Amino acid sequence: MKRLLLILFLFFAGSALVVMLIRRNGGGISDDVFNAGKETEITRIRLRSADADICLEKRAGEWLLNDSEPVRNSAISFILAALADMQPRSSVSEDVFNHLISESNGDPVHVKVFSGKRRRASFDVYHFNDPHYSSIVKKNRRDKPFLVYLPGYDFDPGGVFTADTDFWKPFRVFNIMPSSIKEVKMYYYTDTIHSFELKNEGKRLALLDSSVFDTLSGRRYLSYFVNVSFESLTTGLTSDKITEITSGEPYFELTVTTTDGKKRVLKGWRRNILKDGIIITDTDRLWGSLDDGKLFVLRYLDIDPLIKKRSYFLPGE
Repeated sequence: MKRLLLILFLFFAGSALVVMLIRRNGGGISDDVFNAGKETEITRIRLRSADADICLEKRAGEWLLNDSEPVRNSAISFILAALADMQPRSSVSEDVFNHLISESNGDPVHVKVFSGKRRRASFDVYHFNDPHYSSIVKKNRRDKPFLVYLPGYDFDPGGVFTADTDFWKPFRVFNIMPSSIKEVKMYYYTDTIHSFELKNEGKRLALLDSSVFDTLSGRRYLSYFVNVSFESLTTGLTSDKITEITSGEPYFELTVTTTDGKKRVLKGWRRNILKDGIIITDTDRLWGSLDDGKLFVLRYLDIDPLIKKRSYFLPGE
């Protein structure tokens, strides 16, 4: 009897070892190894990289970023969808993975997912500037690397696991109350004659180099700086192309100084697109960047109230 029990123990122990080795080498990996499950109510997501530590937490029905500000709705919806059903698509060879690591900083984003106090999932996501391997996921550093997919979607779900604080914030260019604005400077690089400088001194509003102007238009203009959004941080451009754009001459530069002395600078560049085989100027969108220099996509629909010309403030023009 003891001999039989010993044989059974060795059999099951050996089977468990074989399964572990198979999983370690990428075979037989389960579909839910990189997700928390569709039925799991996720309440906290931790995203940690070498440079940042981000906590997304659901409180009273609202998702907050690092206990302070609301999370952008589309971003949290995307990551929750990924965490519900993200699955391994195919393994990546160690040679390919090591090559990608050698051409990048090699630092992953460590992801931990919680439901209440219970951890439901954890894995590492590596991001690369490569069209075929934009992100690779590993259960831990020693495990096999995998490409992942989200059933029903045609994009890489690994891209949403980012420790970039700006990605999770609402896409806002400005959110300044008129009473908090001290000065606005708009400079047009090509048509400098349309540039202007507006000073707000409480009850007194002044347009530089103009003794007479429409103060009602000036007050209305200052009200446009509340809740101004941009469309996307995703540009689809290479780093070289981004450098080419941002090092070129902007269409405009808009500087807002608040009453506490802080400045916020928005630069805009005209955007070219390919339509019917011809490169044309985009009349719906343009490139933008703020003080941190990151390029993003602006819609004229959102920014048009701010890119007025000097004539807007002059009566009869």
